[in-house]
Order: sequence, then C-alpha cells, then structure tokens
Amino acid sequence: MTSEEKSLQGAIRIQAGERFHLRAPIHERFGGAKYAGISPSKKGFVLAFTSPVGNDHGYVDGWAEDRSLFFYAGQGQTGDQTLDRKQSNGRNNDALLRHQESGRRLVVFQGLPDRVYECMGEFRCEGHTMVDGVGTDGEPRKVIRFELRPIPASGDPEADQPTSDRETLEKRASALLKNGLSEEPPKGNPSPKRGKKSEGVGGFIRDPKVVAWVLREAEGMCEHCGDPAPFTSASTGMPYLEAHHVVTLGEGGADTTANCVALCPNCHRRCHSSMDRDVVVSALYASVDRLEGTAISNPLTD
Repeated sequence: MTSEEKSLQGAIRIQAGERFHLRAPIHERFGGAKYAGISPSKKGFVLAFTSPVGNDHGYVDGWAEDRSLFFYAGQGQTGDQTLDRKQSNGRNNDALLRHQESGRRLVVFQGLPDRVYECMGEFRCEGHTMVDGVGTDGEPRKVIRFELRPIPASGDPEADQPTSDRETLEKRASALLKNGLSEEPPKGNPSPKRGKKSEGVGGFIRDPKVVAWVLREAEGMCEHCGDPAPFTSASTGMPYLEAHHVVTLGEGGADTTANCVALCPNCHRRCHSSMDRDVVVSALYASVDRLEGTAISNPLTD
C-alpha cells in the first residue's frame, strides 16, 4: 500500500451499524468498484458485500453459531471459484484473503431491503476453505468460504492486546465478549510481568482474551458455587461474573485459561479473604476440568 493510501485510510471513519442508501455513498467514502461483491480500494480498504439475495447466485454467507466468525463466500457465480490473480474474480478473492499483507482494512456491508446497506464493521480474514456449492447455472462447483473475524469496534487500536491497566483490561474484555471470540482457548501468558510504574500502571500485564474466554465459557454460572450470576452487566449485557486466577499472578500463577475461573463477586472475595480459601481452591481444581497444576499457598492477590 502506498503512503497516499495509508493517509487516506487513516482519515476514513468505519462505524458499525451505519446505513447507506444505495452503494454510491459507500464508494464515495471508501473507494472501490460499485458493482463487485468484493471491492478492493485505492483508499486502503477491501469492501465485501453480503445479502440474502446472494443465495440465488450461489453465495451462502452467515455467522458461526457462537458469532466468533462470519463465513463469507468468494466472488464468482459459475464454475469453481479461484484465487488466481490472472482472473478478475480471482484477483478480488485474493485481495480479500491477503488484505492484512497489503495493509488494507476489510469492511463488510449487509444488503437490506429498499437498496439500503448497513456497515457490519471491520473484520480480518483468518483463512479459507473450499466447500461444495452450486452456481447460478445449477452446476456443482467449489466455493471459497472465507473465515472473517470481527474486530472489536471499541475505538482501541489494540483492542485484544494485553494491558496492566485494570479499567482498560475490563473494557477490552467487554468488547471481545460483544464482538465474538474463537472457540479455541487463547494462549495467554504463562509468566506475566508487571507493567511499568512510571506509566502509572504497576499491575500485572493481563490478556483480555483470557478474561473474555473464561467468562463466556461459564455461561453465566459461577464456577465455584454454581449459582447464576447475581445481575446483568451494563457494559456487556451478559451475566456479571469476575475472572480470578486460582494461583495468583503475585505468587507465580499463569495468565492462562488453565489457571483462571469465572466467579460470582461473593465467591471471588471468598477466594481472597476467607479463612477457608484453601478449601475453595481445592474444590475448583476438583470441579473445573481445564485447570492445571496445584495451588500455591494462600492466594491473596490477583
């Protein structure tokens, strides 16, 4: 991507939920061809358009069950779809697949009735598979199924990155919960370090993906007492639970899903402050299958 494209890209706003009448105003802002389903732009974007009408043309798009990925069919209505850049459809498919390599941002738009288009937000392509499909000519063919992951619309350029600031950690975890997570547990960090006190944040650097994944896995139930979360979180709209490291970070615990549980506020305080906290820790190891290792003496801090 050229320096001019980078400059144009940085000045353009992406707002999930924003609606446009016709495609013309979309292309006025983002660039790209007005009639292609996948439209690379000289302003630093790849635009992808989806619509239920696409089913009539051999395109079947839709969310994974947990909404962590959006499956998007490649371009090309008949014959096997391709990534061959020598073909116009293949060139656009390749542009979507490699948008991160080229420095382009991927934005998806949903077609609605009355020629309205709604911005679904920014995504990143994490790969593709070839699946069986049918073209507009009724003939069987191979269709590219791109795997697109939504990027949290938090306004935070490091929305899924570790941080030592508790408020930032909570905001990033909330955004991840609202915008989708991988089914696979995040790697986390087996040996987290403290942030720099000179920056005003001396806590441990924690991964918001670990927090969000553990909270989602609990499905609204405290992983110690088994009771439902006491209320609904205003920031996520989900049952309110708190992430707790069974072996605390201050005593050498890992910031991973194998050392983290989701607890109601009462059980969380019990893990830190009660006289029987060792009993609670032992019960967690016995009941939560993903936990690994054994407790280190008397966990008193996160």
